[in-house]
Amino acid sequence: MAVTLAVPPGVLAAARAAWDDAADGLDGGWRRLVKASTAGFSPTVAAAVDAFQVTWVDELKRRAVQAQDNSEAFVEVGGVFQFVDVASAERARALLGWVHRDVPIEVR
Repeated sequence: MAVTLAVPPGVLAAARAAWDDAADGLDGGWRRLVKASTAGFSPTVAAAVDAFQVTWVDELKRRAVQAQDNSEAFVEVGGVFQFVDVASAERARALLGWVHRDVPIEVR
């Protein structure tokens, strides 16, 4: 059984690339944030900055992993994007831009 989404050529590849780019950006963001120095700040401000860093580094890491997972949801097999079942196609469709959120799922 082949499960695909009825979208114009390139839409799924573009969605995969966009999620992959988002993952890269988020990954770079937390790596830069974790290196931010509190040198020169008062102890009170340094504590606030540390709390901010811990919270947002963890959040950015989590979001980077999710974006990478989203990218990997678009599995390309032999130049054609296919999904193992309708549920996985529905999840992938939810990751597309708004203009393609209602595209039909084709089961052959």
